[in-house]
Amino acid sequence: MISIVRRDGHAVHARHVDDSALVAGVNDRVQLAELSAELNRRIVATHQLAGVTVVDPATTWIDVDVSIGRDTVILPGTQLLGRTRIGGHCTVGPDTTLADVTVGDAASVIRTHGTSASIGDGAVVGPFAYLRPAPC
Repeated sequence: MISIVRRDGHAVHARHVDDSALVAGVNDRVQLAELSAELNRRIVATHQLAGVTVVDPATTWIDVDVSIGRDTVILPGTQLLGRTRIGGHCTVGPDTTLADVTVGDAASVIRTHGTSASIGDGAVVGPFAYLRPAPC
């Protein structure tokens, strides 16, 4: 890459980067897993600093487009995927996967798998619930 840039007459300069994860390359599945874990760690920390309790960050996966309200508790083994939206004062998990699900305020979602569903304010879902869109 550098030789191509130089060949085309452009200058090449070294830059110091404080955060090496921002420029890290992925050459195998080990590196992919490591960088995925680092991205997830940062996403989880952002939610924690915004007032979300994540009981076990090591077993919790949150996609970048997920939003979670303040004072919500995320229990171990939870995956929040896609554009999932969770209100405030909720409890989600343990062992719950939500993909593109909207959860109202003060709801509890326990050991549930949900896809493209909506859960109302104050609802209690689970354990062992399977939520999916209605057939057309």
